[in-house]
Amino acid sequence: MYYHIMYILGRLRRRYINQIPEGKSEYLNSRRAFTIDGVTAFAVLNLVSFVYLSGLLHHIGAPKTLNGIISAFPALVNVAQPMGAALAQNIKKRKPYISAGALLHRLMFTLIFFVPLFLPPSQACAVIAILLFSGHFINAFITPMANSWIISLTPQRVRGKYFGLREFYSMITAAAVLLLTGFILDYFKDMGKAGTGFLYVGVIVGILTLINTIALSRVMEPESLEQSVRGEPIAKILKMVLTEKGFRPVLILSGIFMLGIQVAVPYHGIYMVDDLKISYGFISTVSFITMIQKAVIVRRWGRLADKTSWARVCRLSVILIAASHLLNFFLTPSTWIWAYPASALIASFGWASINIALLNVQYDYAPMKGRTIYIGICGAVTGIIGFLGVFLGSFILPLADKYKPVVFGMVLKGQQILMLISGILLVSCAVYTFSVVEKKEKIINTQEGRAL
Repeated sequence: MYYHIMYILGRLRRRYINQIPEGKSEYLNSRRAFTIDGVTAFAVLNLVSFVYLSGLLHHIGAPKTLNGIISAFPALVNVAQPMGAALAQNIKKRKPYISAGALLHRLMFTLIFFVPLFLPPSQACAVIAILLFSGHFINAFITPMANSWIISLTPQRVRGKYFGLREFYSMITAAAVLLLTGFILDYFKDMGKAGTGFLYVGVIVGILTLINTIALSRVMEPESLEQSVRGEPIAKILKMVLTEKGFRPVLILSGIFMLGIQVAVPYHGIYMVDDLKISYGFISTVSFITMIQKAVIVRRWGRLADKTSWARVCRLSVILIAASHLLNFFLTPSTWIWAYPASALIASFGWASINIALLNVQYDYAPMKGRTIYIGICGAVTGIIGFLGVFLGSFILPLADKYKPVVFGMVLKGQQILMLISGILLVSCAVYTFSVVEKKEKIINTQEGRAL
């Protein structure tokens, strides 16, 4: 028994600690495994957010405002990113921490769908909130280390191509998974067994978690080139990041964008399901089409980034998302049949690239010394701003229901007002990106992915 245990520990040590890529093929295989990780992680994230999470919470009787706040946990828990970044400064091997965190938080997401099976609605809502908060907190904690890991495997000259390809496969897979789960949910909802439908979604999340764990174990970790910041007081580190002139515009850009998104998006799913009565099947069909569209366009965004800059891609993406949110201002029970698909199609062009664009903009302008710290604090600051946006939205919604404002003879719902505010904020974000961020000179690092 002792030898069996030591053998297993030896294999785990070799898999998670002693694997260092040395040649081109090992870097390539690691990026391929990271692509599978991204594909499964993206599908899981979509199944525990937006309309699917809103539908589950609505099914167990959660109020709209609580539904929106719970849906915005991913923004709030970004305060964990500096903690993960600080840990990264003091360890040589980050893969074991990232792999364990990824497995743990996705297992929590799996359990969410089984909670209503064992607990009454009031208790189920509380447990789901705890699982969601804990899962997203762990995910935020490992995110700076994971992003640094994938960046270290990808040379700057091919990042646009690689991230475009990775997002392509992620969106194709997510489109198929969301279409399947949408029809599963509608099938059981029509039978009066909505809870059973969510159990099947939980099984799908569990399978994706298993695949993700296997893929992540196959990614090798290069020696870190980052210059660590160790032994510095937190206040000094925070001041260093906030006063860095080259990085400050990225903080402002990310903050405005997060505020614009979180003031409206967390409430959009429940608005469509509860107020507009749009079926899961219709939403999933539209999601499938837009995912395919994203998959087609994302590689073009990557090539554009390689030719110009990620800042320019970010600006164009934000403009498209802003246009979509302004169109959502006209989303009503009488217009959703055309307004929702049109808005989703426009938004898909922007959402296809915005996440990878924001990530790469941060890495383009963050100094090499303590780079993970810069990214972590950026995530924390923007997360807090985003959560404040959620509370702003929760304040506006009941006021709109109470006073029922009228514009052009149309009684406005709270969600329409939130989308108008969001669109204005996103337009200002695009203007700031063009006038400030794109004018700055990015930091070029030729050492990452040097074996390529």
